[in-house]
Amino acid sequence: MIGSAEACDLRVDSAEPAHARIDRELVGGAERAVIEASAACRVGKVPLDVGARRLIVAGVVIEIAGEELRVDEEQPSDLTTRELALEAVGQELRARALVVEGPALGAAVAIGDGAATVGRSSACALDVGDDDGVSRLHLEIVRRGNDFLVRDLGSATGTFMGRARLERHRAVSWPADRLVRVGRSVLALEVPWWLRSVPASPPVDRASPEPAAEHAAEVPGGPPAHGPDGLMTRPLAPLAPIEEVVDDVAGARPRSATSIQTYLLAGLLLLVLLAAALALVALVFV
Repeated sequence: MIGSAEACDLRVDSAEPAHARIDRELVGGAERAVIEASAACRVGKVPLDVGARRLIVAGVVIEIAGEELRVDEEQPSDLTTRELALEAVGQELRARALVVEGPALGAAVAIGDGAATVGRSSACALDVGDDDGVSRLHLEIVRRGNDFLVRDLGSATGTFMGRARLERHRAVSWPADRLVRVGRSVLALEVPWWLRSVPASPPVDRASPEPAAEHAAEVPGGPPAHGPDGLMTRPLAPLAPIEEVVDDVAGARPRSATSIQTYLLAGLLLLVLLAAALALVALVFV
């Protein structure tokens, strides 16, 4: 129990006496932590309605009465490298997108090298089920190194990270402490602790310095407002589309190869001139 009452397991003085409760339940064949709120709070920057229940995963942040509580999992520190490797065997080694609230509660998809699509269609890698607020092909999740990107595929109702609406057809970095909302469904990025311990890839400096105002605007059909977003300063700046990055890299290769060829030719010419000079000196003195 979380609240201001003395009997609470975790006390937050500015919260209600019994603000929220966390239990462990069997969901989708696995035991998971579930939070239920009796007063306003946010999980992963997405408001949790009073009386609603939501799965929580490691790395996510719970906001109660202005306080931030990060959910962490115990990481073994006294295991050898061999023991850690053996522990990893048989467990999910890849990150997963998990439905933590909505009709398809507990459904998940592993995020590998390719794009994982999410929508209200059995053809999607992650089918959110009977959620009328979700398009048949709503969004896709892509892994780029140690980073994860989410891209709205032109959905009718939009994709929200926290309370910020993402721009259509533009990839945005998805940190593990944020939740994504589509229709009545909420998605979490579940990353294994041994993967979270790997340093993140250097950020790609292709984001707009200031996102457009409409990216974070409340729109009809979007999640309901739950007061000012005091802890969220601004929406994430979107990354450039993956196609642009690929085009830039592809276009850079010929230039790099041309430069190397130029240096080689210049070096060869210097060697020829040096050999000619040595031959001339030999003729003069011999």
